[in-house]
Amino acid sequence: MTEPVALVTLESRIIYAHEIHRLRRTYGFSALDAPTGAALARSGLAPRRFRSDLPEPLQRRIIERTVRECPACRQNPEGSYLTNLWHAFLTVLALRTTTPTLGSSHRRKPHPRYESMCDTAFRLRVHRICCEVWPLFCLAQFLELSPIEVLELSAEDCSAILRLLQIGSDDREPHREPMRMISRHTR
Repeated sequence: MTEPVALVTLESRIIYAHEIHRLRRTYGFSALDAPTGAALARSGLAPRRFRSDLPEPLQRRIIERTVRECPACRQNPEGSYLTNLWHAFLTVLALRTTTPTLGSSHRRKPHPRYESMCDTAFRLRVHRICCEVWPLFCLAQFLELSPIEVLELSAEDCSAILRLLQIGSDDREPHREPMRMISRHTR
């Protein structure tokens, strides 16, 4: 067995080549070269616009919910939502260890909903329910929800789900076993 190849080391987090390749195969995004990935992770710069392939009804739903939950985000709900999602993503991958400074429009503290999702993701890792795959997608797959729907779960719901996963690990139906679901999507 060969030694894993480390692409980037950021503080205590090491990103390995096989992680990037697996995520790329699973979710279809391009791998970044190590210097670009490290600079991007440290920059805190979130995407400003929705992807062009995101359906219009989903864009409207996200914007409406963002405005409803964050009145201060009315000026730029799309950018605010994407910034929060970006910070949640970096937190889940343990690339961001500090909270962004408040005051600049692209460095807002993530919405509590995303912070609870990050906490849930770390708990999923601790229980070894998903390894090397972004935990949000693992949970979404296991619950048969979209990642957006998983973000809409409350922290209480996520905690209850985690307790059930831990308690019910012996009698889970084989077709809903998380590691099998992940491997099915990474081949």
